[in-house]
Amino acid sequence: MLVGHDRVTTSLQLDSGATINSLSVETYKTVTGDVALTKLTKSNKRLLMYDKRPVTPLGERILPVVNPKNGKSYKVRFVVVNAKVKDILGCRASQHMQLITVNVENISAIGTGDKHVLTGFDDVFKGEVGALDGKLTFETDPSVPPVKLPCRQWPIAVKEKVKAEIDRLLELGVLVPVNTPTDWISSVVVTLKPNGQARLCIDPKPLNKALKRNDYPMKSIDDALESMVGAKIFSHFDMRNGFWHVVLDDESSLLTTFETPFGKFRWTRMPFGASVCPEEFQRRVDDALNGLPGVFAVHDDVIVWGSGDTEKEAAKDHDQNVRLFLQRCREKNIKLNKEKVEYRKTEVSYLGHVISKDGLKCDMKKVDAIKSFPQPEDKAAVQRLLGMVGYLQKFAPRLSEVAAPLRELVKKDVHFRWDENLHGKAFDEIKRMLTEPPVLRFFDPGAKTTLQCDASEFGLGACLLSDGQPVQFASRALTQTERNYAQIEKEMLAILFGLERFERYVYGRHVEVESDHKPLIPIHNKTLLTAPKRLQRMLLRTQKFDYTVVYKKGTEMYLADTLSRAVVRSHKAGKMKSEQIFQTEIEQEIESIDMAAHVSVSEGRLEELKEATKRDKDLCRLMQITQEGWPESRQSLPLGLQPYFPFREEVSTQNGLCFKAERIIVPTEMREKVLHLLHQAHTGIQGCMRRARELVYWPGMNADIEKLVSKCATCQTHQSNQQKEPMISHPIPERPWETLGCDLFDFQEKSYLVVVDYYSDFFEVDRLENKTAEEVIYKTKAHLARHGIPDKIISDNGPPYSSDKYRDFAEAWGFEHITSSPYYPQSNGKAENAVKQAKTLIMKAVESKTDPYLALLELRNIPSEVMKTSPVQRLFSRRTKTRIPTAKTLLKPQTCTNVTGNLIKRKEKQAKCYNKGTAELETLQPGQTVRVKLGKTWTKAKVEQQVDVRSYKLHTENGKAYRRNRRQIRTTGETLTNTGPRETITRKTDLDRQRQLNDQAVKNYRAVADSQTQVTKVSTPVSATNTPETKTPVKIQPNEKKTERIKVKFMKSQTAGKTDTGQSQTTSRGRQVKPPAYLNDYVKT
Repeated sequence: MLVGHDRVTTSLQLDSGATINSLSVETYKTVTGDVALTKLTKSNKRLLMYDKRPVTPLGERILPVVNPKNGKSYKVRFVVVNAKVKDILGCRASQHMQLITVNVENISAIGTGDKHVLTGFDDVFKGEVGALDGKLTFETDPSVPPVKLPCRQWPIAVKEKVKAEIDRLLELGVLVPVNTPTDWISSVVVTLKPNGQARLCIDPKPLNKALKRNDYPMKSIDDALESMVGAKIFSHFDMRNGFWHVVLDDESSLLTTFETPFGKFRWTRMPFGASVCPEEFQRRVDDALNGLPGVFAVHDDVIVWGSGDTEKEAAKDHDQNVRLFLQRCREKNIKLNKEKVEYRKTEVSYLGHVISKDGLKCDMKKVDAIKSFPQPEDKAAVQRLLGMVGYLQKFAPRLSEVAAPLRELVKKDVHFRWDENLHGKAFDEIKRMLTEPPVLRFFDPGAKTTLQCDASEFGLGACLLSDGQPVQFASRALTQTERNYAQIEKEMLAILFGLERFERYVYGRHVEVESDHKPLIPIHNKTLLTAPKRLQRMLLRTQKFDYTVVYKKGTEMYLADTLSRAVVRSHKAGKMKSEQIFQTEIEQEIESIDMAAHVSVSEGRLEELKEATKRDKDLCRLMQITQEGWPESRQSLPLGLQPYFPFREEVSTQNGLCFKAERIIVPTEMREKVLHLLHQAHTGIQGCMRRARELVYWPGMNADIEKLVSKCATCQTHQSNQQKEPMISHPIPERPWETLGCDLFDFQEKSYLVVVDYYSDFFEVDRLENKTAEEVIYKTKAHLARHGIPDKIISDNGPPYSSDKYRDFAEAWGFEHITSSPYYPQSNGKAENAVKQAKTLIMKAVESKTDPYLALLELRNIPSEVMKTSPVQRLFSRRTKTRIPTAKTLLKPQTCTNVTGNLIKRKEKQAKCYNKGTAELETLQPGQTVRVKLGKTWTKAKVEQQVDVRSYKLHTENGKAYRRNRRQIRTTGETLTNTGPRETITRKTDLDRQRQLNDQAVKNYRAVADSQTQVTKVSTPVSATNTPETKTPVKIQPNEKKTERIKVKFMKSQTAGKTDTGQSQTTSRGRQVKPPAYLNDYVKT
């Protein structure tokens, strides 16, 4: 039964004659929902119906099929065809799912037409001794002295067999007598073959010490399985007397001299026992058989196979490969043993395993040996049993787990005592498990490669799968140090172990690594530096592999999970393989990482951190969870540990400390101390945070740093300027001269007034005799009389504009007067920009010795970039005549259109540029403690009220009141000791009295100054339409800086007889008359 999406099912017909599984395109679309056929992979198969009609395949796809007999699900590859045919489950899939049984004995299937493949090479099977090309030379170490061993005595029965074997070897020319003295004489070790014949081997120990080994990689069955994808027919050949195919030169032959009761003899062919013989023999066999398809040899065991999509194709390929192999044997003088040939089998025994078309099986002879193994009576018997179990572990992963009690028996410090309930049950369970060992499939390079990895408390497990079927298993035990790793480190170590153990299969191709530890996925997606040190080292070692980690539930990770809980640790002494040495070096390298060694801290402070961590309940619990593994959800954790859940993959523990990547997690009782250490340089909030993020961590660290810095009086006093806020533009006027901006400026000790129209950008410049309110009002009235009264005038809070006279002037003329925050000229930007233009114009006119009025006239006629019209056009609806020749038609009145729209575009453009890098500051509340910028430092104050959108009134600790823009005010976590401003500032009666005294003081001082000063007064305003008749040359120095406006404050008391004009005067004798010093603080708010 085929199962598709949304549990849609369909029935399949079993066809034992079909070599593939097929679906019609209609069935495929119905079951899978893949109407566009986008999920099909390309198929290169050529299909023929039973009547030889060809059928075109649309593609292939693996789909789940459920066996209705047992409910098991299988993954089956189907070929989708564009024809109305029945949906078929082929022979191979039906057999695999045990839906049909084919009773075929595994016998040689050599037909009459096939016998000629072997009979045509009778010479290859005749003769006892072959001979490969070249002679072997033993290289010896001259520093090792020669050894002469005495002749060994043998039992009479053995002696006769030895004599018979020596005579046979002499006849074959494998041995020759030695009648001359030799430096080396070895003894002989005799073993009996199964047929009763004696086998002679020299005692290798003395000679092997002197022989130099020429290392050559030895092969295993895994090397053969790599090339067997699709293999169905096999043959097994054995080289007759394999070692004797290698001829020794005369000097090397003398080194093999041995002594017997029948005399001295030496080998002319490669003897058994010499350390260099296996590698040299494998080298020569590989050279002889190099390039043959479907042929693999380990020592003298040769397997030949045929591959194909069908049995017929495989048989044809097999016969061709056998023919090429036998031809090569004839050419290289290799002799085969005909009695051991297994020809054209569906499965053969090879290197202790059974290879079939389904994959790799264990040899049932070895299984039977274990099943008939008697109950062990000593440690040696248990060791023999474990050795056999280790061989079968790749076929039954849980064997090691079950055999764990038996491994405990062979430890050196454990007395052997057989416990029937513990050891007996394990022994019986091993026998029971081996009744049905699984089949490992061949590795298919073209199929999807998956690696399952898992780690348990005591071991690591990995399973390599090809197209969902197991290829190989691997496991190992954790060292004592590795058992203390965090769970994420164990899981990552399992991935590293699996990748490097199966490197020959996974290197150079994309591999999907399945793990039941979800935190491993984000740690692979983050940068390497965010991981703890151990994980960094492991991740570095996996850089050469192309893999993706995917999460899979532990219940579905039965293969690797079983392996990780069923590890084998070899107890046999001896030399390790090169890959085992490499793996041990990796383990030692990772184990040697000491996180505390990477922390720059004194021993005393380190111990203090460890002790504080022990006393911290949350960190102790964090250590436990890190080693045991994290739960699936954050809600499953205690409240104190929930903040660690989002980055749980970065948490590790070592030597009594907790780490987030490379940062120490500071225990609660030491956080206050660490905070002050971080802030000892009095850096800002962001600086402290950046420093802390490099070194330490605890939940809520950023908030603690912000709270500490915001309450630091030193930092709050010496803060830098705040970031500017987004632009808030003044309302765009609808007509000329509706809104005006005013400002004063000084140039070369002379004062000027600028009045600018917000609608047309037209500005007027007036020379001021002084900066009193009367003088400013006098000049302003002239402009209002000429152009009309505006709706509003915007100015700063300078003394002329903050006086009662200007307030009365505004009320009398009927316009609204708006003032900006003190020391914040940006809020009157239009006037500031006009001041800049006027000041620049005067400065350049003076330097170039040109008429500033002509320059002003020309400036007013220049069209604006965005507006496309000039200021005079927007104000007067005409151009004014200049010295530049102009057509009369251009001087005629013409109404400017879309001025408001162009003003809006210009405002938007200005706002877009200005608002880059701006940030809105939070609104302040009355009574809130803040820091206000007075001069170069920030002073503690309290907010009284919000005057405008970004303007506030506030008072300091000494009771003084101020008005400042929001950008000049900082929030703080401090508290203000004073409760409010001075009483004299808040009472209206005292305020009115103070104003009267100030006005009288100004009048008195002005009268005194006028009697002593001759002043040249310019009363006519500077404008394009009203130019003075006489001009008094004025010496103006360029690059004069704009003078700072006088800051004004209310005084509690004033002397009525003292005055201030707001500016010093020069007498006829050149004496400077200045206002009294106490009037410097004169203010009006």
